[in-house]
Amino acid sequence: MVDELRLAGYNQFKYHSIPDGFALVTQLEEINKNGSRKIRYSERRTMLIEPDVSNFHGYIKLLLHGKQWFYRLNLFIVNTHIITPTTTKVSYEQAADWFGQGSLNLPYEIKKQPYSNHYQCTALVYEFEKLDIKPEAYIKFSPRLSASTHLKQADLKRLF
Repeated sequence: MVDELRLAGYNQFKYHSIPDGFALVTQLEEINKNGSRKIRYSERRTMLIEPDVSNFHGYIKLLLHGKQWFYRLNLFIVNTHIITPTTTKVSYEQAADWFGQGSLNLPYEIKKQPYSNHYQCTALVYEFEKLDIKPEAYIKFSPRLSASTHLKQADLKRLF
């Protein structure tokens, strides 16, 4: 998994110990509206989604909502448990903490553990949107894009 992440350009990720396995979290990244990754660091800070102001509706939308930024965090859970979706809300700050509080290396006790076909890897993708007029980013519970699309756009589809 780590080799595939690095091949896709994810060089910063952290590990967390969880019951009967581990979780790997990628750094929050700014993405384009279609889910593709921003390529260069300078683009992440300066490129904005250009609003459509070619018509009256687009102009009013820009005035009311401002410009949009999109962010993504990938969380991979490797264990023997079935993962079921929940409606628990995750804030942008909580997601950033998952990365910030993680370990740089997989703990030895977990690394030496034998992994069999009983283990499965579940990918969870958290998408955030930030608007000019709102000071905080917020999670999208009705995602614009499916997890499968996010993984494909992040060049991680080979993992699944």
